Amino acid sequence: MEHIQVAVEGKLAVVTMSRGKANAMNTAMCVEMRDAVRALAADAGVRALVLASDRPKFFCAGFDIAEVFRYDRAQLTECFVAFGEMVEDLMFCEKPVIAAMPGHAYAGGAVVALTADVRVMAEGSFGFAVNEINIGAVLPDNIYRSMIDAVGTRQARRMLLTGDAVKAPEALAMGLVDELAPADQVLERAKAIAAVWAEKPAAVFAEMKRMTRRVSGYVRSEVPGPPVDPWFTPDTLARKSAMLAALEKK
Repeated sequence: MEHIQVAVEGKLAVVTMSRGKANAMNTAMCVEMRDAVRALAADAGVRALVLASDRPKFFCAGFDIAEVFRYDRAQLTECFVAFGEMVEDLMFCEKPVIAAMPGHAYAGGAVVALTADVRVMAEGSFGFAVNEINIGAVLPDNIYRSMIDAVGTRQARRMLLTGDAVKAPEALAMGLVDELAPADQVLERAKAIAAVWAEKPAAVFAEMKRMTRRVSGYVRSEVPGPPVDPWFTPDTLARKSAMLAALEKK
């Protein structure tokens, strides 16, 4: 695989994002992650997953603006479906999923983090933002549900409608992340948590996790991923063009 690495360590599987400066996602990366998660979910020897990053100061910055913003409708549909399938495969994974976040998590990267049962984030001024509204994207219902699960309805609504980032200390206070750790210890702390959760009775854990998702109102989407149409409205096209122009000036 080109954009992720998978390492099985006893009962744990560590899925490490490794693309560019900030793990910005494109279609190929979403497909690789989706396929890896599906394989690990089906592997009876793997009892817990850890989502990680080998990029300094970043968990994942979301979609690759330079590439994804230039996709036509067919290409964007392919990308969004792969992303949506990957996110829902993580969200409905019947094994423990722990996120090791060594830095920023923005947009699609924050969405990936929200699929985890436990999130460990690096101490410091790193940000967590579900900021799709600022570029004109619409998020699926399950993402809103995951935000409500983490921080409650009021805070979830505020974060989704403003797109504002919260820093690591506030994210901990809100319940958006479960623990903070020094950046160089985040992965080991996440693996330690995963090792404890991996010892739970597998069948019972799976049933309990299915129950928690069901009671919280999670439903698998008929067409996974964000809707494509909002990305081609005049306002969103203008925003994408401005962001691409700014990127080209750097």
